[in-house]
Amino acid sequence: MIEKIQKLFSPENPLILASKSPQRRRIFEMMGIAFRVVHSEFQEIIAPHLSPEKNAERFALGKAAEVSARFPDSVVVGVDTLVVSDEGVILGKPDGEDHAKEMFLNKSGKKELIISGIAIIAGKKRNVSHETSHVHFSKISKEDAQFLVNLHEWEGKSGAIAVEGKCSVYIDRIEGNFWNIVGFPVPTFFRMMEDFL
Repeated sequence: MIEKIQKLFSPENPLILASKSPQRRRIFEMMGIAFRVVHSEFQEIIAPHLSPEKNAERFALGKAAEVSARFPDSVVVGVDTLVVSDEGVILGKPDGEDHAKEMFLNKSGKKELIISGIAIIAGKKRNVSHETSHVHFSKISKEDAQFLVNLHEWEGKSGAIAVEGKCSVYIDRIEGNFWNIVGFPVPTFFRMMEDFL
């Protein structure tokens, strides 16, 4: 299946990734799929009446649809990852060091829900889904939190998480797909792409 999907795209006809995330770029390079990045102008505003899963799907579809309108002959993939605290609060990106430290301390001994919405658009055909995983954290002291803040891996990361970085020292275990936590659920993407073969 991977080879079939790889053959759908070429440098002359690449898949379009509606995301500027460097992690997602690296994942697509790893998958060996010809792609190009096009930033979406879609504005992400949480709808309080919707579940985090539905918000993630809505954001992914909004990003993909905005880019697809500009590139109607291409296959466009939109993705959005939300981090939900143990208390059920959707966590955004830290707005500074103090905010990042607060987030790290709040993770201590708790678990967080990671949701990636994913949308694929090819012309009039659309496929929208999501993947969920849980991250369980070990105890994080004030000194640990300051150490993590000083690394600056939290910058630009929802919930301040960089699971593939030094933050992983404080991750006790994960439930679900690892790539979903990084920000792009690879197995989910390939299952969804079967509809376009």
